[in-house]
Amino acid sequence: MRNQRRDIQGLRALAVTAVVLSHFWGWPRGGFVGVDVFFVISGFLITGHLVREHATTGRISFVDFYAKRIRRIAPAAAVVLIVTVGASAFLLNPNRASDVRGDGVWAAVFLANWHFAQTGTDYFTADGPSSPLQHFWSLAIEEQFYAVWPLLIVVVLRHRPARSRIVRPTARLAGLCGGVIVLSLCWAAWSTHAAPTSAYFSTGARAWELAVGAMLAVGARYFQQLPQWAREALAWAGLAGITAAYVIADGAHGFPFPTALLPTLGTALVIAAGVGSEPRSLFVLRNPLTDYVGRVSYSLYLWHFPVLVLAVPVLAAALGRSNPLVLIAALLLAVGFAVSSFHFVEEPVRRSRWLVRRPGRRHRIPANTAVAITVSAMAVLSSGAALTVDGRSSRASASEFANSATAEPHDTADTGARAGRDESEQDAITALVEEANKATAWPDDLAVNDPDAPDALPGAAGVCGSAEWLDAEECTIGSPDAPKTAVLAGDSIAQAYTPALATLFGTGEWKLRMVSMYACPFVALELGDQPNRIDSCAERKKLEVQEVKRLKPDVLIIANTYIRNVDRSGERPSVGEWSAALADQVSRTAGAAKRTFYLLPPPQTPDVRECYTPISKPKDCAGRVSDTDWKAMARAQTAALRAQKVSVIDSLPWFCTSGGSCPAFGGTAMMRNDSWHPSPTWTTILAPAMREAFAAAGGLGG
Repeated sequence: MRNQRRDIQGLRALAVTAVVLSHFWGWPRGGFVGVDVFFVISGFLITGHLVREHATTGRISFVDFYAKRIRRIAPAAAVVLIVTVGASAFLLNPNRASDVRGDGVWAAVFLANWHFAQTGTDYFTADGPSSPLQHFWSLAIEEQFYAVWPLLIVVVLRHRPARSRIVRPTARLAGLCGGVIVLSLCWAAWSTHAAPTSAYFSTGARAWELAVGAMLAVGARYFQQLPQWAREALAWAGLAGITAAYVIADGAHGFPFPTALLPTLGTALVIAAGVGSEPRSLFVLRNPLTDYVGRVSYSLYLWHFPVLVLAVPVLAAALGRSNPLVLIAALLLAVGFAVSSFHFVEEPVRRSRWLVRRPGRRHRIPANTAVAITVSAMAVLSSGAALTVDGRSSRASASEFANSATAEPHDTADTGARAGRDESEQDAITALVEEANKATAWPDDLAVNDPDAPDALPGAAGVCGSAEWLDAEECTIGSPDAPKTAVLAGDSIAQAYTPALATLFGTGEWKLRMVSMYACPFVALELGDQPNRIDSCAERKKLEVQEVKRLKPDVLIIANTYIRNVDRSGERPSVGEWSAALADQVSRTAGAAKRTFYLLPPPQTPDVRECYTPISKPKDCAGRVSDTDWKAMARAQTAALRAQKVSVIDSLPWFCTSGGSCPAFGGTAMMRNDSWHPSPTWTTILAPAMREAFAAAGGLGG
């Protein structure tokens, strides 16, 4: 470890340990800020190298710099990408495996952060299984930063107005670092409030952390003469700040701004304290164990997440889902991969002569060319930053708001009109469900929908569920001149039912107006932990009520999630409060619709995106009504809606056996897209049975 600072290796060890433990066990809850520690360390070391090279040779070799970055970063990352994408093909279902291949492409070109931001990935509240390559976002941010940073340094050192020629290079570099810190912090503050999901992955919102490390490198000589007592005090204060961040940081209270300030500044204090002479009392960071963990930290970071996502389900199937040895075995597997990768891939390549120039050959980039490259690179990065906030496609918009509905299952006595209990169409569905419940293998021709496919839902149903309010012409299925009108309100469960509802109320004498919104249950509560989503949902519900009153439909259909999201105060409503809020919201449409129906969601089961794999069995994805509180919610909502003269249509026979077992498929169709949303294929199959249910309840009368 030539010229290696042991305290920095210790910081790396502390950071990667916190990240891994947080991902595996959810403790410490703020362990994810270990990435912020890495950013500061990286900015300090890389900028220090560049500044020293310029001070020694009078120039910076871009060829050497990027060759070293490739030798340091690319080999281990490439191995992880290849193994992960390959393993996904064997361990994941076709849809997820395809997604991972796409993620791998973005990760390979160091644009994973923009990719995950644009597709609506929420680091803190994922609504389904994570990509095994999601953690490549941080690597992408670093490499995007270093695509620009050396060029900016050259521009600042070589190009200066005549009046600034007396300004020392150190001062100019400090001004550069300070400017990046200020601009990036401002962007972080704005984007954390305006677009918190994408802000987490934003290069612009994270650049200040690398620039803080860079500022330390530029001003390193000012810390060399610190007295020993000051070094000790700064180091321990910084370590305390990092530790506090691990304990108190969470995703609900401003991340990356202002929460990332604590681990960033704490890391800066530890690094500053060790310039020239490391604090001798900092034994926590300066010991053989942290030395080694710090050295393998990059490989461990790369391997831990693919192992967590891909290997844990396999181990759980072998050892039992509740067996504590599952995660321990997975951690040991990740460590084994990391150690092997470090010793047989990372270090040999880094120490090799690959991409090292032969003596006597010089590659220099003219100053004017450096300026042009800098401007171009900054333009590309600026475009990416804007894209992460405003450039979402309709698919991404839907994805951002589509994490609301978890249903919770039951035995359906007293839940309103039974779904065609004795009707032939329901008998056909019951037969499919009963047969699937007995299956020991997946059907060879099982149809698995891609819920994000443009044609997954009829008409513009997918787009109409996004936050933007679209006019009736775009969000109506059926002829605008049809004499009868049905309105669909609610959240993503309502959207999921549209393939069947469109065949009932979007054809012939009916037209179906869709006003429902993803992640916005039709209840009189302000729900969520992000102000912009809370406000957009509240405004949407007002518009839904206004539209129902304007149209005065023949039928109003409402379908909601069962999950009781936290309200603005952070409290989770009780079953009674939630049901009362549902009745309150429905009462605001009183007298507008001739008939109102509440369509129950399916019971919650294991997420088919995770449990359905080439090596799983149907029982791995089956659920039981008794394992959830669907019964309590269904009865409470039925009772609350009775006073509003709302007919409740029970969905349980469409998804579960009479004994309460809920298989994942019926016939050759997967029933759900995830844990709770009905799949378009299965919902289409349900249309005849659903027609019977509405007819029995008087919903299709003349």
